[in-house]
Amino acid sequence: MRRSETQPRTEAGPRRRPSRFRHEFRPGRLITGLVLLGTAVAYAGDAGGLWHVPSYVVLPALCLGLLVAGTASWVAYSVRRRAARAASTERNAAPASTSGSQAMR
Repeated sequence: MRRSETQPRTEAGPRRRPSRFRHEFRPGRLITGLVLLGTAVAYAGDAGGLWHVPSYVVLPALCLGLLVAGTASWVAYSVRRRAARAASTERNAAPASTSGSQAMR
């Protein structure tokens, strides 16, 4: 059954202000995409005869790029986690939770 617009919301806590951006910035995914796109461009240029890419260069470059992407994801997660912990220890505001209702049982 669908909740009508006249019924009050049952979630506890204040409403979150809509973000300016549609999605959260994920630097690890950006770096992963750029590494894979660069690898695809390198192979496409090699297949098209524009340049020659040695086979022993691509695998280490791909692994290094994915390592950098993983490190960037870990750093971004650590920063978000630290910011959420700092916001949740404030005494005058609601907890910084994005996972839904925090109602006690």
